[in-house]
Amino acid sequence: LPGELDPGLSTALQRVRDRIRWILEQDRRSEVLYTSFISGAGEYEGENKRGKGKTEPDTDGTGTGDAETDADTADINITDIKGKDKKGKNKKENNKTGNSRADTGKTQELLEFYFEITRFHEVLEMLDEHYIVYSVNKPARREGGGFNLHLYCADPSARLQNCEAASVSTICFSATFLPIQYYKGLLGGTGDDFEMYARSSFAPDQREVVIVKDVTSRYRDRRADNYERIARGIRQIAACRPGNYMVYFPSYAFLENVQEAFTRFFGIASGSAEGTDDPEESREGITLLTQKPRMDDEERVSFLKAFENPRSGCSLIGFCVLGGMFGEGIDLRNDRLIGCLIVGTGIPPVEPRRELLREYFSSRGRNGYDYAYRFPGMNKVLQAAGRVIRTAEDAGVVALMDERFAERENRELFPPEWGIPREADSGGAAVIVSSFWENLSRGMKEEKFCKLVKD
Repeated sequence: LPGELDPGLSTALQRVRDRIRWILEQDRRSEVLYTSFISGAGEYEGENKRGKGKTEPDTDGTGTGDAETDADTADINITDIKGKDKKGKNKKENNKTGNSRADTGKTQELLEFYFEITRFHEVLEMLDEHYIVYSVNKPARREGGGFNLHLYCADPSARLQNCEAASVSTICFSATFLPIQYYKGLLGGTGDDFEMYARSSFAPDQREVVIVKDVTSRYRDRRADNYERIARGIRQIAACRPGNYMVYFPSYAFLENVQEAFTRFFGIASGSAEGTDDPEESREGITLLTQKPRMDDEERVSFLKAFENPRSGCSLIGFCVLGGMFGEGIDLRNDRLIGCLIVGTGIPPVEPRRELLREYFSSRGRNGYDYAYRFPGMNKVLQAAGRVIRTAEDAGVVALMDERFAERENRELFPPEWGIPREADSGGAAVIVSSFWENLSRGMKEEKFCKLVKD
């Protein structure tokens, strides 16, 4: 708890900040003096006030003053200035060239540490009941022991209210503010503030949402037969209509297990980020792309570019991680993406910090499990599902592949425009999806016919 911290911690941090600031100031002044020297300023005179003492160069370049001013970082550039003739000057320039990068690196590292400790000290001064304070021991063998002290803002509402009080009004909007009261509370809203849900402008019959009930991502069910059912379910849904699909998994490990079953059963060609345009590489006309950990910008662009290429009669399936770089912020319009399959409810794994968060909200009369696990998980699900319908002309399917999606607590978090999604096993879900595409195609034909008659 914040009140249990030693009050001397703040004083100690302030002293460290002052010390680092003093060292950085000496380094800055030393650089200015050296630059002045090598540009022809020659000698410099007078005293330079630094902190509590003062320093001036000796004739032998060793420096004088109190102990603080003789710190290596502060005086290294000054004490190295010895010669005043051209030869000495060139010698100094050569030395400077050799050491400048190392000196700059040390200064930058110290500067970054200063910013970090300043930020930590600022938060420490504002600690209140909205924070969780905890420590994590560091492994002695790998990291030299010690511990990390964390000041975790569990409830940012008070801090945000202070910011919002300085404005005339505040408008927060997102397509995934569900449940609205959860986000309204954390974002600083009060009972007097107004909230609304703007219904989607897209036609409901352009999207089919189905719950696949014979699979799950529960930890206790993470075994080979479950991975195989998921792989078969993905294939059955994608077979309803050739096109581009994305499948989202709760982790890279889960993704790899399903991928292994998928390629083993169906002989799917595993493509690179650039993909493959030759459907003969797969006996079922499917190319599989897989998100890799720590993909750089070029790899990300290449992955998405594969969805831009039309594949007549063939399918491209991208295996991705829920909540990752392809789970939000991407815009694949029209036929670039016609289906999104989400494996699991997105619930984060149980770990100490989330357990602290759960206990924090439970102690305040709220559902701690929802705040720490269910709501953040469902937010990732809604973000991924939102990749399918991007324009008024788009149409596609969203398959929620986990039996837990059928639970009331999760259904209540679905957007209103989803209606009441139907539930089925993998085979039944494929029938529902196939019927959706047939009805959509029939409706489009009827619309075209009516337009021709009218014209």
